[in-house]
Amino acid sequence: MLPPESVQVKTKFAQYDVYRDSDKRLKLAKNFLESKFSRTQLVLDWLKQRYPEINTDFSNELPNLKKGKTIPEIMMLEGRIARFYWQEFAKIIPEKFEFS
Repeated sequence: MLPPESVQVKTKFAQYDVYRDSDKRLKLAKNFLESKFSRTQLVLDWLKQRYPEINTDFSNELPNLKKGKTIPEIMMLEGRIARFYWQEFAKIIPEKFEFS
């Protein structure tokens, strides 16, 4: 029932290989963020249809993803997009819940 070799071992070695290659690591981080930004945009667009006060435009941040040259730069960009998302999301939560 089990494969002849552990799939987890191959996965771990592949992860270590990517970790040791800074170009691959950066490319992978950018790919993850592109997917996250895409999903964030979909959620904000969906919310905007129901709550007109929602701002859905964070496109000014997207060129920074292409320009990012280090993992910390990419992480900072992810943080800015997350802050934007949660600020917009907070607009739909009634004040009595004290969401921040």
